[in-house]
Amino acid sequence: MESPLSPRKLPALPAKETQQKTPQHPGPVASKSKDHLHNVSVATTLFLIVLTNLLPSEVTDKLVAPPLILICLILFGIPHGAIDHLMYYQIYSELRPFSMEQTVKSMSPQTTYFDAFSNSDTGRPRSDLLATRLRTRLFYFNYLSIMVFWAFAWMRVPILTFWVFLCVSAYHFGEGDLNYLNNQMLIPSYLMHFSRGLMLIGAISTTKIAVTLPIIAAMTRVSDATNLLPHASLLHTVTISQHILLSLAHLQFQKHEAWKREILKSGLFVALFYSMDPLLAFSIYFGVWHSVGSIVDEIAFLKARNAKWKPAAPRPDPNTVITQEITLIDTLRFYKNAAPFTILSVLGMGAFLLLDIAMRQRDAVEFNWRDNVSSTTLWSVFVVSISILTGPHMWIMNHVLNSPDAGVKRVPPSNGGPASDGLDPLGLEHWARDWIVGGGWWWMPRKIKPL
Repeated sequence: MESPLSPRKLPALPAKETQQKTPQHPGPVASKSKDHLHNVSVATTLFLIVLTNLLPSEVTDKLVAPPLILICLILFGIPHGAIDHLMYYQIYSELRPFSMEQTVKSMSPQTTYFDAFSNSDTGRPRSDLLATRLRTRLFYFNYLSIMVFWAFAWMRVPILTFWVFLCVSAYHFGEGDLNYLNNQMLIPSYLMHFSRGLMLIGAISTTKIAVTLPIIAAMTRVSDATNLLPHASLLHTVTISQHILLSLAHLQFQKHEAWKREILKSGLFVALFYSMDPLLAFSIYFGVWHSVGSIVDEIAFLKARNAKWKPAAPRPDPNTVITQEITLIDTLRFYKNAAPFTILSVLGMGAFLLLDIAMRQRDAVEFNWRDNVSSTTLWSVFVVSISILTGPHMWIMNHVLNSPDAGVKRVPPSNGGPASDGLDPLGLEHWARDWIVGGGWWWMPRKIKPL
C-alpha cells in the first residue's frame, strides 16, 4: 500500500515565477566599505611586519604573538563562518520562491493533511512555519553531515585528507580574494581562484618548514612529514611565481587597475610570510584579510536582502552591484548573531583537543605533558578543526558569491524530487520532510502530527 507521505510531483509553477531571465554575473556582493577595509588591512599588515621585526624575538614570541593570534582567530576567523545558517535561510527563500503549500501537496494527497497543518483560527495552512521547519532541517542535516564526513576522513585517511584539505582551502581563499574580478579573467575563474590560494598555501607551508613540518606530521600522524613536502624550496618558488605571472598577464591583457592592486597585495602577502613566524603570518592573513573581508561581504549581503538587516532600496536593474556602508550597528548585530556558534565552535575545539590528548596518553608508554601538549599539538588540532568547519562553510559561501543576483536560476523540484539548486547537496530533503510530518525519525511509523 502506498504511503500517504510518498513524494508526489509538485504542481506546475505559475509562468511568471519560472520564466525569468537570468541576469549576467555582476560579481559578488560589493560594499563601499571594502575599499576602506583594504586600506586598513594594508596599513595593519605593514605595521605588524615592522613591529615584529623591530622587537626582540623573545618579546614577539611571548607578548605579541599569542594575543594577536587569539584576536585574529577567535575574534575574526571563527565568527566569519558562524552565521552560515542565516545566509542559508536567506538564500533558501530566494531560490525556492514557490509556496510551502505546493511542497505539502507533494508530500500527501490527503485533504485531512491540510486540516492537521491548518491554523485553528483562520483555517489556512501554516505554510510559513512549514517552510521554516524544512529549511532548518535541510541546513542542519547537510551541514552536520559534511562535518562528520571530514572528521571521519581525518581519523581514517589523514594523509589523503590533508591533501584534499590543502586543495579545498586554496580554492576557498582564492575565491574570497578574487571573486570580484570574475568578469576580468583570461582563464576560468575557478583556476585563477585556485592559483591565488595555491600561492598562499605554498607560502605558508614552505617558507619555514622547520615550523610547519612538525604540525603537518601531527595532523597526518606520521613521524616525519618531509616526504609530504618534497623539494620544499622548489615548491615554494613554483607556487608563488605561478600566481605572480598569471596576475601580470591579466594586467597586461585586461588593462584593469584592480589587477595592479592584486599584484601588490600578492607581494605584501609574500613579505608577510617571509618576515615572521608562519603561524603568526597565517593568523594575520586569515583574520585581517580573509575573515574580515568575508564578514563585510556577509553583512552587505544581508543588508541588501533581509528586512531585519535594514534593507536597501529596491534595485530596478538586477545586474546592479550592491553597495552598502557597514556601520557599527551592523557589526554589533553580526557579532550578536555569530556569538552562539562561535562559542560552540571554540568549545568543540577544546573538546577535540582533550580527545587528542587522551589518545596520545593512551598510546604513549610515558606521557609527558610538556612534549605532547605543545604549540604544535594546539596548531594541529586547530587546523583539523578548521578543516571540519571549512567544508560546509564553503558550500554556503558558494551560494553567497553566486546568489540569484549573480545569475543563479531558480530551479523548482521535478517529479517530487529535491530541487537542483544546491540547497540539498546530500539529497536529504525527503528525510527532512518525513521528520517534519511525523515529528520524528524517518524510519519510524509516520503519522500526521498536528502543529
